[in-house]
Amino acid sequence: MLFSALTNPALIRLWLDILLAQQIPLAGIYSVPQISAPLVKDHPSDYLLLISWEKFSGLRQTYFSKHRLQISRLTPINNDTTFQQAVVRELTRTYQYLKSLSLLPSGQTLDVRLMGHSHDMIELQLDLPRSEDMRYDFVDIANIARQLKIDYRFTDSDASQIFLHQLAARSPKTHYANANHTHYFTLWTLKRALNLASVMLLAGALLWGAANLWQSRDNASEAASLKEQTQRTLNETQKITRTFPNTYAPAVDMKAGVSVTRKLKQYGSAPDDILRPVSMALDRSPQIELDHLAWQMSAAEPVAANTLADVPAQAITIKAHLSGFANDYRAALNYLERFQQDLSTRGYQVTVLTKPFDVSAAGSITDQRMAGESALEFSLKLSRRPQS
Repeated sequence: MLFSALTNPALIRLWLDILLAQQIPLAGIYSVPQISAPLVKDHPSDYLLLISWEKFSGLRQTYFSKHRLQISRLTPINNDTTFQQAVVRELTRTYQYLKSLSLLPSGQTLDVRLMGHSHDMIELQLDLPRSEDMRYDFVDIANIARQLKIDYRFTDSDASQIFLHQLAARSPKTHYANANHTHYFTLWTLKRALNLASVMLLAGALLWGAANLWQSRDNASEAASLKEQTQRTLNETQKITRTFPNTYAPAVDMKAGVSVTRKLKQYGSAPDDILRPVSMALDRSPQIELDHLAWQMSAAEPVAANTLADVPAQAITIKAHLSGFANDYRAALNYLERFQQDLSTRGYQVTVLTKPFDVSAAGSITDQRMAGESALEFSLKLSRRPQS
């Protein structure tokens, strides 16, 4: 953990009092070593000493261990000492100071990055002592300015513009100013935020109003188009209606037609409803094989009790033959009789049209035996009306 503080606040108290008296927003109070850390983040060395010169402060030496700020020294330069002389003199002292505090491991080479004007860097390359304990990295301050896009013409090695730009671009999160010092800056920030919010709200309201106005214009245009289309449709409808023939019918005829329609709908039966009972009866009598079936509506059929006489009867004609009885004619007649009774219980009136063989006194059983099973043919007529 690196702790830093202002050891002599009196140096800036006079300026702070003037700023507060004039209600000038103060964003913070920062130290140059904290601002200089981004200038060495891309350097490969783990033990680096950054040397810079500030015209109104002096020679600054900032030491980084594994890219973390460790210590910084500021040495004032008087008028009798040049920048080059101060660097040569103070660099040796700083190296010994780092060794004495064990901040530089034993046997480790110290990398020194020197920031300054190109003319000063040429002289420093000649004046600096050659030692295996230190490696020098000379950086032209004008090249750094171009990399940071600083529009400033440097005439000497003063790096104040570099640090001011770094402070404006990447301000550290921590600084030495308290809430009283930054009070007016907080108010200024809040006012700026409120103004920005007001502008955004106004812009949003204008956009919303413009969108509504545009939508209303579209709606009005669409409504006018629909109104015109509706009027056109009405005119065409009236034109077509006038060409219709006169289809007037008396109320009595219309009532009679509706009554007939309702009656047909009430008593009309689908073929499925008429033929399903016959099909079920045939399923229950598997020894009767169907050969032909005809179905029609007939009003001439006799009217049974509890049926509607004014509704035509459903007339079904069945032609079939009996199988599996060999010469047992009595069993065949009984089987056919049970089939007729099954149909009668389903509401059909059953009329025998032809029998499988003639059992009357004039008939001949012998003839039927000679014919075989193919002679056991018969036909029935079924009729049914709806229940009353």
